[in-house]
Amino acid sequence: MARRLNLDGDGQDDLAGHGGEYREVCIGDRYRIGEAEFEVTQPRVTCYRVGLRMDEPRMAALLIAHGRPGFYLRVRNEGRSRPGTRSSRLPPGRSV
Repeated sequence: MARRLNLDGDGQDDLAGHGGEYREVCIGDRYRIGEAEFEVTQPRVTCYRVGLRMDEPRMAALLIAHGRPGFYLRVRNEGRSRPGTRSSRLPPGRSV
């Protein structure tokens, strides 16, 4: 059965760090920020190395607990973009 948060039998133990109701960005989603157009390529995985660099062994867990691990984008169309520029989600399109 496909349910709002998952498929029966395919649940996740830690929905705060790996999924959940408010994880709305998906691979393939496209955004326009200023004149540039971006596509989500993969989720950002929090690495333990950031904790080593900052001498804080709990850093990866703290970043995950924040609930916004982020994602990587590729540039589909180059364009100017600057801080404070609004972003807009684009309708799904064909892959190039």
